[in-house]
Amino acid sequence: MMANIKQRYDKILVGVFVLVLGGFMVLSFWLPDQSFSPEENRVLQQAPAFSWRQLYEGKWTEKWDKYVSDQFPGRNLWISGKSLLQKTVGQKDINGVYLGKNDYLLQKLDLPDDANLAVNVQAITAFAENHPNYHVKMALIPTSTAVLVDYLPRYAQAVDEVALIGEIKEGLAEDIPFLSLYPGLSAHREESIYYRTDHHWTTLGAYYGYVALGDLLGYTPHPLTDFTREQVSDSFYGTLYSKGNFSFVPPDTVELFHPKGETENHIKVTVIDDDTEYDSFYQRDKLLEKDHYSIFLGGNHAYVKIETGAGTGKKLHLIKDSFSHSLAPFLALHYDEIHLYDLRYFRYAFDDYIKGGQDEDVLILYNMASFFQEGTIKDLQYK
Repeated sequence: MMANIKQRYDKILVGVFVLVLGGFMVLSFWLPDQSFSPEENRVLQQAPAFSWRQLYEGKWTEKWDKYVSDQFPGRNLWISGKSLLQKTVGQKDINGVYLGKNDYLLQKLDLPDDANLAVNVQAITAFAENHPNYHVKMALIPTSTAVLVDYLPRYAQAVDEVALIGEIKEGLAEDIPFLSLYPGLSAHREESIYYRTDHHWTTLGAYYGYVALGDLLGYTPHPLTDFTREQVSDSFYGTLYSKGNFSFVPPDTVELFHPKGETENHIKVTVIDDDTEYDSFYQRDKLLEKDHYSIFLGGNHAYVKIETGAGTGKKLHLIKDSFSHSLAPFLALHYDEIHLYDLRYFRYAFDDYIKGGQDEDVLILYNMASFFQEGTIKDLQYK
């Protein structure tokens, strides 16, 4: 009797398994393939074209496995469930992202390669030596993990960014003015200075960065009361969210800070990559896409020129990562022109763009994670 019951149970279990597996197979053939995952902010693998050569080399099966994984029905739901389960059992990080207090997602930063770090520092020194007519300066922005270290889960290991910033400063030529933005940001750690789901600082964080840079760049920052704040999004899910599809984490809000009594009509933003012009720092159509942070200057470009009409007679060249996109509107209050260069995309000679002036600032400004990982900074020594 018991044997018969067990046999029936086994048959039912096998039947359910086959039914579920068959259902997923039918769904996978019936549902159209997706080309892009807005949750993960990446292009998904498409069905690979078959060739005997790629099959022999193992490349076809590798692409096929990736295709099946990327196009699996309900993939986002499964990923989200996995992340929730990992959180429940107390796993410290998921795909290099810590699940911190107050729903903060904090990137897990690995120690940089010493040789690569030394090359980057040497390249900046060489760049300053090759451009003696300019005031070359450098500043580094700590990650949210460093500033919000108290938000990390127990036993999480965080890189000592403050010590590393000190080492970078010591490695630079003594005549290159240097600023760590850690003290200026850490003083406001109780405020919303970093997004919870994204690695960037918020517009408020960018404002405090702007204040901290005042002494280095020689301007008097405007007080916070000189700006009106406009919330333009309450549904922003950023890069850290995308790494693990943390659906249980609420979205971020995005703000713009506008100088009181002023308009942006005198602003001219030129994206040199495609020769497009805008009369604003903000491209609001980007709010219709996943990456709401790209409202600032429209996202990543090789070279952007900003003309402000500020009447200061000053020009700033900014070699940077994307943290500077939300910083630029504040800096524009003190410069007639700001030139932003992203070395990841910039394929030209700087001497063709940085010309002439004896009293122009060149600021090298990076977030610590970018400075550790970026492999194009070394090219500065050849620019």
